[in-house]
Amino acid sequence: MEDIAKKVGMSKNTVSLALRNMPGINAQTRKLIFETAKQLGYEYKKNSSQNSSSDTSYKNICLIFSKDTHKSEGFFSYIQYGVESEAKKII
Repeated sequence: MEDIAKKVGMSKNTVSLALRNMPGINAQTRKLIFETAKQLGYEYKKNSSQNSSSDTSYKNICLIFSKDTHKSEGFFSYIQYGVESEAKKII
């Protein structure tokens, strides 16, 4: 990602977001990053669960927070909410 970022003049974070098809990256930037990656000989590999034909899948997640975190409005309660929301999308 560092090589691609230097070549296109963007941050590694932007390159990472584009390669993972995350929101917040416009189509033109995403296209430039993918084209540059290809030119440099890089191939983005999906995680093994997406490539694998095995039936192994995991649907359990464990979060450990204090009781106060769940009831509060602060950094860790937002983290907890975000993790829970994303996990529910997978299930």
